[in-house]
Amino acid sequence: MKIGRNRSGIINRMFSSYILSSILVMMAVPIHEMTDGILLNRTVSSDALSMIALLTPVNIFFFAIKTILVTGLSILTAKTFGARDYNKASQQFTVAVSANTIAIAILTGLAFLFFPQFVQLFCDTGSPIYPLLYDYAKIILLQFPLLSIMSALDTFMRLAGKARLVSVTIIVSCFLNVVLTWVFLHIFHWGIQGAAMATIICAIGTKVAYVPYFISGKFPFKFTRVKLSDYNRMLFQGIKIGSPCALNEIVMSIIFFATNDIIFATQGTQGMFVWSVTLQLLSLTQMISSGFIGINQHIGALLLGENDNEGFRILIRKSLKIQFMLLSAVVLLCVLCPTPIFQLFGKSAGNIHPQYVTYFTLGILMMLPMRLIISLTETMNIGGHTGLSLLFNILYLGAIFLAAYVSTMCGIGYFWWLLPIFQTLILIALMVTTTIIHLRNRYYSWFALMPTMPDEVSMMLTASYDTNEIKPMLDNIAKFLEIAELPKEIEFHANLICEELLYHIIAEQKSIHKGEFEMRLTDKADELIIIVKEIGMPRDLLGFSDGKSLSSNIITALAPKAKYDYYNGVCVVSITFDKTMKR
Repeated sequence: MKIGRNRSGIINRMFSSYILSSILVMMAVPIHEMTDGILLNRTVSSDALSMIALLTPVNIFFFAIKTILVTGLSILTAKTFGARDYNKASQQFTVAVSANTIAIAILTGLAFLFFPQFVQLFCDTGSPIYPLLYDYAKIILLQFPLLSIMSALDTFMRLAGKARLVSVTIIVSCFLNVVLTWVFLHIFHWGIQGAAMATIICAIGTKVAYVPYFISGKFPFKFTRVKLSDYNRMLFQGIKIGSPCALNEIVMSIIFFATNDIIFATQGTQGMFVWSVTLQLLSLTQMISSGFIGINQHIGALLLGENDNEGFRILIRKSLKIQFMLLSAVVLLCVLCPTPIFQLFGKSAGNIHPQYVTYFTLGILMMLPMRLIISLTETMNIGGHTGLSLLFNILYLGAIFLAAYVSTMCGIGYFWWLLPIFQTLILIALMVTTTIIHLRNRYYSWFALMPTMPDEVSMMLTASYDTNEIKPMLDNIAKFLEIAELPKEIEFHANLICEELLYHIIAEQKSIHKGEFEMRLTDKADELIIIVKEIGMPRDLLGFSDGKSLSSNIITALAPKAKYDYYNGVCVVSITFDKTMKR
């Protein structure tokens, strides 16, 4: 047994199990938009893609509301879930879903109440795009109240370990959207309304697959009553954590809204087409990046809730590395091959002025610094540095405003050049600042992500499935329990359960596993928490009764707060001792 052994195995398993679902969930909206845009552009009108681009700020804005109310609270819930406080986690789940649904329903109601004025925000009544936009928006707005609930459930389903189920629903939804859109356009000839109906049916109808899991009673989060004071407190905490990333999304929607108007007025339909394609690709890469951020928000926050700072840093390094490689590949492909990109959206690059091709290339170059800035600041936010995250988000948004202002004063061409330059400067400043913090403050861990001196006292042990490693592991556990100054009865029971649990794991898994498992002990003011993680298949806690050296009766008798979880490919047994309980 070694302390500090390479722990990449379990972290990699959790990452690989979650990454596909997270990216697919984030990519669902832009994929639907791109599908509708391409099919409508080829079937209904050449202005249909521009119409989809005009509504992009609306999707971004609604997604930002979800980020504030659901993502922020889901980060808190992940930390609470990691700390094994299931009742509080259910309260945070209730607040997240209800607040997000109410907010989206109110905004959608206002949009319908003032619908003509709403449509005119994006397009003048005399424009040829206006009739298409009017008919499409009238139907597509109906999806947002229902999607507010579904997207919140997606978030908490992945947090509960059902990432693969979420992935399946997203894949089916995207596939059906293509099929139904084609059917509604080419067979039923429903035009723009048909495309909108297909999007709504696919996005919501595929969530029926969640019903068996919900009624099985295995979903760890329950709708529960929350006191008004607790509701407001949790809501405020969630908004505080969700605001840095959401602030960027809200202002980005405003920027896209203003830029749409500038480009359409100064560059005409050709310039708008190029900008529409650029927006689609920016939106797509934004969702890819947001997928990695989702991993950090949920798995990373879960690790932080378990007081596993080292695991959090391992996860962040892996996430940033893969994200950088993927974004670099997308940017390189778009810069080197703009012609196939334009042809995909229905227009040959030979019909586009070379100046606009240059603008497209410069717009694509925004992707890398833009996404890295947002990813790094959101990671800081998860780690507890909300103020620092908010500061750099404000600087980043200021750079966008400055580029837009200069472009209106000096010419639209300056916008395309200044935006990637300003963002690169902000990224450099971000890297320098966090490096200085890391070097000057020894109490901060790698990249200034979070303190290395937690409130609780914790010990992580890693061992292979080898009986020779059990005794030294138990010796370390005994020393930790002795230093923790626990009541003698709890110390004895904890040692007994750890011994029986470890020998049972070795006996059960040695023949099928060549990897390692982890055990973490955390001593809090009123609780002692023991968490064991191993890569395996789902099973029930009562399955331990089949072991020769461990029975479920021992667990329930000595530590009533015992729970088995399976999420993202990892089996987790958590046992909690109440240090204040009289026996």
